[in-house]
Amino acid sequence: MEQSKYQALFYGELKAGHSQEMAMRALAGAYQKDDNFFESWFSNDKTVVKREATLEEAEYIRDYLGDLGLVIQIEPLNQDGQTIRDVEKETEQLLEDAFQQIQQTLKDVQEGTEAPKKIVLHVQPAPMAKRVMAYLLDLIICMIIANLLLELVLAPLGLFNTVPIHELSLAVNAATTQEDIKNIVDTYMGNEEFANLIMQMMFFVFAVQVLYFGLMDSKYNATLGKKLFRIKVYSLISPQILVRQAALRQVFIIVAFFILATLLGGIGLLVLLGIFIMSAYDKRGLKQTLFDRLTATVVGIDQSKQ
Repeated sequence: MEQSKYQALFYGELKAGHSQEMAMRALAGAYQKDDNFFESWFSNDKTVVKREATLEEAEYIRDYLGDLGLVIQIEPLNQDGQTIRDVEKETEQLLEDAFQQIQQTLKDVQEGTEAPKKIVLHVQPAPMAKRVMAYLLDLIICMIIANLLLELVLAPLGLFNTVPIHELSLAVNAATTQEDIKNIVDTYMGNEEFANLIMQMMFFVFAVQVLYFGLMDSKYNATLGKKLFRIKVYSLISPQILVRQAALRQVFIIVAFFILATLLGGIGLLVLLGIFIMSAYDKRGLKQTLFDRLTATVVGIDQSKQ
């Protein structure tokens, strides 16, 4: 029995949070074209992205372009083909070649073989153990940076009062039993002003983390922790990872940890652990976590010089 054919169509609809400019820039970065190359996609009522495809191929195109912000519709292909209008041959050929390149690249990643020469990046997904160790090291670095800024800059300028925190530290060090330590901490945290001070410090540390990861990843494709373990973060929508991509990636991690671990306790930590474990079951072979998928990034090892 002959396999049914489908067509992938774009009606100009974008996902929430994506603008036409962002979508065109993402398409241009993904296919190495000028930003205005895809203007015709948004000037037409309907654009045929894939004229004839199996259901699996059409769903793959829908998911891939969906990561770039486009809403792709899959419709059965009529036998006479009269409902399908022609698109410019150059655009069709571009998408056909890009689709083949993507399939070949993913296949090479899964098999651990070298990608075709016309693919710029040769990236092998980084092991999760390296990613976790690099991230923990980066958190320590961020804590050191935040502490130095608080003690040497903000406190002398009178923008942040570190005296109560030092008092708590001295009181805890002077305590002789676990019960004494618990009582001291409970007393301090029961003070509304001190609790607000701790919250301000936490948000400051979070801000340092977002700036650190955003600037380092966008500038060098790696933080100091990633450099130590020889891994990098890459963008799937542009040749160089964008600052907002890198910063938003860290924001998602912080928010997820704050909500899951703080509000849900042990169960939240298990859910957070599951978010990272899901990378092992990535069908595309990129080992993306939820945070990677949300920001269209992938963490890997550059194989181009090996």
